Amino acid sequence: MSSKQVVSPFYHVPSTVSEEAQIFLRTAIPVGGPVDSIDTWQAIRKGFAEFSKTDHDKALIAHVEKVDQITLKNVPVTVVTPKDYDSEGGNIMIYIHGGAYTLGSADHLFQVFAPVAHQASLKTYAINYRLAPKFPFPSGLNDCVKVYKKLLKTHEASKIFFFGDSAGGSLALSTLLKARDEESLPMPAAIGLFSPMAEAEKKGDTFYSLEGRSPVLNYEDSLKPSLDVYVPKEIELCHPYDSPVNGNFKGFPPTKIVSGTRDYFLSSCTRLRLKMRRDGVKTDLDIYEGMGHGFQQNFKWAEAQESREEMAKFFKEVIADA
Repeated sequence: MSSKQVVSPFYHVPSTVSEEAQIFLRTAIPVGGPVDSIDTWQAIRKGFAEFSKTDHDKALIAHVEKVDQITLKNVPVTVVTPKDYDSEGGNIMIYIHGGAYTLGSADHLFQVFAPVAHQASLKTYAINYRLAPKFPFPSGLNDCVKVYKKLLKTHEASKIFFFGDSAGGSLALSTLLKARDEESLPMPAAIGLFSPMAEAEKKGDTFYSLEGRSPVLNYEDSLKPSLDVYVPKEIELCHPYDSPVNGNFKGFPPTKIVSGTRDYFLSSCTRLRLKMRRDGVKTDLDIYEGMGHGFQQNFKWAEAQESREEMAKFFKEVIADA
């Protein structure tokens, strides 16, 4: 054979998900592999951006009125004003992008947050925090805390909403843990999380039960290369700033978590929800049939659209109750 046929690693592709998701699951192969140099990281980042561009551009056209590039406390921030923004309401969102702390940028992931920003009327400050391996923990975390602290100078905490996906979801939580415990900063109005990377250790059930069943991630090839360069050897992976599921969430605002039955972090999300509720936080968890990690990056999938609409609805309900 001149070329190798791609065969799905799954025994079953459910007919209960959208046609687009079925097509994806039939051929999906988890991303990752050995990374041995900065040049390789740069190439992977470029590939991620190129892969995301089509859906990013669709979201930009459909949902965004204006994009500005600024710096806050020397941290690059992409400011996205959604269409029909209610400037008198003055509500804003801080978005922290995913990418396992080594990849990604707010500037090619509008499909994740722009629909939410538009539907909930939230001007968005998307943080382009520093990435490993050049900038390991806690560089990116410190950037996010700086931006939050700066925005609190011009906005009431009750007008600020936090939103993050994957590692960005973990950073959203660790930013607020550090902001509360080390800076005595107030909590925002609400938190939204898409498939948060809530634990860095390989402990949760779905790290094992979905091994070979996760369409996007596995631990050794997808996560470990990033964690090896992000977390210094002297820092424990169980630290709440790296594994927020181990944090204390007393005093945190209402939180909505979204995952899927094929999400490698599903058990992390279920444990996070339980931990937050035990700490007195109003917390919801939506789990989508057959969906893998980060499915919201697919702009047109019915499941992705619904999950973004539900997140916007959650934020709007918090605004209405304020």
